[in-house]
Amino acid sequence: MLYLVGICDVGIDKSAMRQAVAEFFFMAALTGRYTTSPETRFESDLAQIRSIKTGEDYLDRLREMAATVVTKDYWDISLPNALATSAARSPSLFAYQAALIKLDALALYSPIKIASLLDPAVIGTKSALEQHHLFPRGYLRPC
Repeated sequence: MLYLVGICDVGIDKSAMRQAVAEFFFMAALTGRYTTSPETRFESDLAQIRSIKTGEDYLDRLREMAATVVTKDYWDISLPNALATSAARSPSLFAYQAALIKLDALALYSPIKIASLLDPAVIGTKSALEQHHLFPRGYLRPC
């Protein structure tokens, strides 16, 4: 919706709008912005951009909204704490995995790419990646 408003109502170039929405979407996915009361939160976000008439102001506002959430303290304190969990499903973990896929990263100690391990279409007899284990259980047993 943010993309369409920017393109249709404000007249922003599609490539500039695509980049701005990608940044905003990553912030929203990373922080779980719309996980609780998504309609209320999105309506609040729309209210902040509703009166904007110029493309430059619109893009600036989207970036400002993201920058107020993803601050230096967020990167230094909040995100590391969010990743230090045993939860197999969390917004910060999904954003981290998306970044690894974008970087075409290999899995730890493996020639296999993260994208292949997380691809739901790839089916094997055993799970190629146990996301909740850094090491298989057998390696954690005392000698």
